[in-house]
Amino acid sequence: MTVPDETGPAAGPGLGSAVADALARHGVDTVFAIPGTHNLGLVTAVADRGLRVVVTRHEQGAGYAADAYARITGVAGPGPGVGVLVTTTGPGALNAAAALAQAWSDSSATLLVAPGMPTTKPDLPTGRLHEMPDQTAAIAACVDGAWRAHDAAGVDAAVAAVVTRARTGRPRPGYLELPLDLVDSVPTPAAAPAGPDPTHASPALTGSAATTDEPRAVRAAAAALADRERVVVVAGGGARRAAAAVLDLAERLDAWVVTSVNGRGTVDESDPRVLGAVLHLPSVHRLLRDCDAVVVVGCELAESDTWVERIELPATVVRLDVDATMRERNAPGHTVLLPGRAEVTLPLLLAELPERLPRPTALEPAVAQQVRGEALTRSVRWRGLLDGLRDALPADTVVTADNATVAYYAAQVALPVHSASSYLFPTGFGTLGWAVPAAVGAVCAAPHRPVLALAGDGGLMFTVAELATLRDVAVAAGVGVPVVVLDNGGYGEIRDQFLGRGERPVAVDLTAPDWPALAAAFGARCVQPTAHSGDPACGPQVADAVRAAWAQPGVTLVAVRETRP
Repeated sequence: MTVPDETGPAAGPGLGSAVADALARHGVDTVFAIPGTHNLGLVTAVADRGLRVVVTRHEQGAGYAADAYARITGVAGPGPGVGVLVTTTGPGALNAAAALAQAWSDSSATLLVAPGMPTTKPDLPTGRLHEMPDQTAAIAACVDGAWRAHDAAGVDAAVAAVVTRARTGRPRPGYLELPLDLVDSVPTPAAAPAGPDPTHASPALTGSAATTDEPRAVRAAAAALADRERVVVVAGGGARRAAAAVLDLAERLDAWVVTSVNGRGTVDESDPRVLGAVLHLPSVHRLLRDCDAVVVVGCELAESDTWVERIELPATVVRLDVDATMRERNAPGHTVLLPGRAEVTLPLLLAELPERLPRPTALEPAVAQQVRGEALTRSVRWRGLLDGLRDALPADTVVTADNATVAYYAAQVALPVHSASSYLFPTGFGTLGWAVPAAVGAVCAAPHRPVLALAGDGGLMFTVAELATLRDVAVAAGVGVPVVVLDNGGYGEIRDQFLGRGERPVAVDLTAPDWPALAAAFGARCVQPTAHSGDPACGPQVADAVRAAWAQPGVTLVAVRETRP
């Protein structure tokens, strides 16, 4: 479609160039994008500045890829820990909204840059291409900061806010809108006031740590823990940059370590004191209720972590969190808060604590046996598959998992993780279709590490087109990526929930695609193990398929039939 030229007389480069310059200054080297009628100048400027442009097949896929990219680079560095996506106006921006909301839920620093209606547009609807009542307000509802910039200074402020937040505060997504008549050039006189539009800007990103008397807070936290015998450390996503300090604390206190899903790998799960991402298990609920103290490092203790509305905790709870509002969040009334990023506050707390004292009753072997036995019972439907993955996956593998039963009932608790940001999962908001586009972001962020995507047949179809994107980036990087999909004939979790209510399942059964033909359509290979997921024979078949997938550039779809209960 041809659109009118609305730039007017040019006074210099447009805001597309300002965005490219700002991203490059902050160390961003990759942008996930789909070009469209209104963002061509922006995409061109980004490419001309030397940033890699990864084109996805859907804007939601671009958002999920940017999310995974941010999660990996936010821990490993040296990048800015921000994933950037570029869309066009209207439907392009809205297609990315679900991905932004997922990033918000998981404290992931993504930044959407998109054009919006021009500065010359009247307030009344005019039926313009991609027009909507209020694009900025719509996206602002999914992020923690939204700006509509009219000059380079406004662009710089928005990019700096998201990057700074990712490095020093609680990472959250942001949105930067460019009036489409200012993308290519800025006219003279200015078509709008300089700086962000005050009716839409949300420049103050919320949730950062409040000022506090730090020494006093550290002493209070240390005093609360000094004489406690049975302590549990809960490590969330906010602990990922403080892995060594978390382990030091657990050893000092003779404490069990439990993680949220986003905190997996903060402490190597092969360590005998690490119980894993098991906050949702009833045995762990009892452990937390009956212990003497809980240290919560960068974790919300949310329903999506614990699978209950409110978890019972002991009288002593010490929270270390960059978000000062966490003092009363899901653990009201008895919390000592040490605000700040864990990599800063944990060493301060350790310096105040005495050296390790023997606590002979702290780590009872029966606790680990009970927790691990409960996890094994819940994952029996996928036992063969899990055996195969454990055999095949190197310790540094990045697993991107979809919101599928095989992920949250099985891989979450039974697939060991050895380092932070190695098991990526969409918690909280709980979107579907995350695994494959997240694998795109993982390959772009860490092409030197093995990457594996894990999905169910229902969720895979939400973003199945991103198999083409994954193939493109894998071939370009010279790596192979296995995509393991569990086929249970539809929306298996919802089917089970219907049955649990004593009701007939409705609209949950899906016709399985021809997996080899589907893979071939996207330039991928396909392997179909003959054994079902719970069959011990499935293990060697899956292990062989995954190893072969890593041995040749491109994508291999490993379609496994799920054992039905």
